[in-house]
Amino acid sequence: MMNHTCATALLGNVLVIAVILLHRKMRSVVNFCLANLAVADLCVGVFCVLPNLSLYMSQPWHLGMVGFSLCILFI
Repeated sequence: MMNHTCATALLGNVLVIAVILLHRKMRSVVNFCLANLAVADLCVGVFCVLPNLSLYMSQPWHLGMVGFSLCILFI
């Protein structure tokens, strides 16, 4: 369940950013604010959800001390 949520969040945020950047009509102040939220959500998905997903999927920690420190920092 969590892996589907993570994949949907990553794909959805990348699509939002791509649409706003690629279509000139979509470049407004409100849409840049939405793109900023999508970037922030993408960072949460990459730096928080993926390490936790790795932790839940396997017992040993495979991401090393840097991954552990980033996970603790963003939690």
